[in-house]
Amino acid sequence: MIYFPWDPQNPNAFIALKSLLLATAETMIYALASGVPIRGGLDVHLAIEFNEQAQVENSSSALFHGGDLWGPAPKRAYELAEKSDNYMRVRVGEGVIGLIIKALQWYEE
Repeated sequence: MIYFPWDPQNPNAFIALKSLLLATAETMIYALASGVPIRGGLDVHLAIEFNEQAQVENSSSALFHGGDLWGPAPKRAYELAEKSDNYMRVRVGEGVIGLIIKALQWYEE
């Protein structure tokens, strides 16, 4: 899973989005050339990253591990990948498409 923090007030955020799309395309081409086609999903939504282990009270097992990403963002990306049926492709969600439209509008101003 690849993700980056999004700040719509920062114009560099659109550059990060472009870099993510390019990295995804390069990964797909490399994997296909290696004989291991991949599928996946890209979307934009809220998420929280746990940097440290979070314990459940009165339990010795960890509920979350460091680096875990939780929330609608990974869920939506997973659902997009699962909708790919058996085709090897990366599906792009409505959140990413909306950001691309905003980026185009921002650059036109």
